[in-house]
Amino acid sequence: MRTNYHTHTARCHHASGADADYVEAAIQAGYSVLGFSDHCPWPFKDWFTVPVRMDWDELPGYIQSIRALGEAHKNRLTVLCGLECEYFPQHLSTLKEMTSQVDYLILGQHYDTTADVQAFVGDLPDLASSRKYLDLCVEGLSTGLFSCIAHPDIFLLPFNEFSPELASMSRYLCRAARSMGIPLELNLYGVRKQVRQPWEGYPSGLGYPCPAFWRIAAQEGCTAIIGVDAHTPDALRDPELPLMAAMYLDALGIERVEQLRRGNKL
Repeated sequence: MRTNYHTHTARCHHASGADADYVEAAIQAGYSVLGFSDHCPWPFKDWFTVPVRMDWDELPGYIQSIRALGEAHKNRLTVLCGLECEYFPQHLSTLKEMTSQVDYLILGQHYDTTADVQAFVGDLPDLASSRKYLDLCVEGLSTGLFSCIAHPDIFLLPFNEFSPELASMSRYLCRAARSMGIPLELNLYGVRKQVRQPWEGYPSGLGYPCPAFWRIAAQEGCTAIIGVDAHTPDALRDPELPLMAAMYLDALGIERVEQLRRGNKL
């Protein structure tokens, strides 16, 4: 794999390293494309902040930094400026505004309503809440704004068994993505958090990547892109996990996408 579109920066407060360090790591590892897609800011209520994303006033500096790095290293690496965003219908105008400023968006849905009124996807209490979450994902994909869906199986985090209901919900999301030609992301950050062998899940809970979900993705004819989801520069220097991920998708018969389409606009 020589492209990665899922890279964070220290602005999200749970990643580390200077922007330039990620670029140098990508060059050393032989990447041809490095896409930054840090967590986008949202204009929440004045009293509400999310400690795992950049603030609104940091967005211009983020864009300026990534653009400058792209220009400085254009002969060695294509550096793209993107954002990992949720889809919140009530903030659609803000989403359009951000879309016009960057190269691409990836859908990284972390909440089923908005962060200021609802729980993180890993804490959703029941199947009904998870269905609501997936409906929001599908609605977001249908806008045409997003180039892929990050960690599509993250909604399985609260559950310990892959039930028939979860299988049906997984198929619903996979069919929607396939029908719209949007690749699913096989997320390597989830693999790095697994304490057993990769692809075997977590000691309790389904976790992500979830093998049962990806078997359904294969059955539904989905395409996939591998996302490093880098939170440190060293994550880009690891050649083993991307290779394992590629072999995993190939074994399932899932077509791998190397490059995301750019410039999706409403």
